[in-house]
Amino acid sequence: MRQFLLIFYLFLSSPLSIKGDQGFIAILYLHNGQYVSSDSVYTFYNLDGTYFDSLKSREGNEPTCSRIAKGDVVSYYPNMMIYVFFCKLSHDDKVLVRVGGQWKKLSTNAPFSIQSMKEYLLSLDILLKVDDIVYYGKDKIKIKKKLICHIIDVKGDYVAMEIFKKKMWFRWKKNYKVLPDRLIYE
Repeated sequence: MRQFLLIFYLFLSSPLSIKGDQGFIAILYLHNGQYVSSDSVYTFYNLDGTYFDSLKSREGNEPTCSRIAKGDVVSYYPNMMIYVFFCKLSHDDKVLVRVGGQWKKLSTNAPFSIQSMKEYLLSLDILLKVDDIVYYGKDKIKIKKKLICHIIDVKGDYVAMEIFKKKMWFRWKKNYKVLPDRLIYE
């Protein structure tokens, strides 16, 4: 049920004016409650217009792409077949997505939505692993056991969550490099 609600929420997100480098994310759906049409393809081009890669799913199978690794995206939800990328609008009104450290032009006939990064993060939980460092004021606290916490605030590369009734901060990304498998929807 939560998967359906996430997809429904993301799909109905209001359109936004996309400006800046990482204030927005693009959500690419290969499954939106039912499998997206088998001819739906997300094609990525280099900024010079040359082909980079394609993302597609055939008959609901695991998506295929040859050059986009899981670590090159903000999030990937395999059970819902959703990819999430940083995005911005180019000077010629094309949607650009960040694949790893490079911007790529997105061309598609498949559904996708754009949402503010903060709004997206506030709808998720974050996985904290043993030995992760969280910050409470100037204090650094080492996590002693795996925790899943709901994100309650966002500032730059940091997200806040409540642990032991205290608002603590965790660095979930460094510029465009995201810690893999940390953003979860449960």
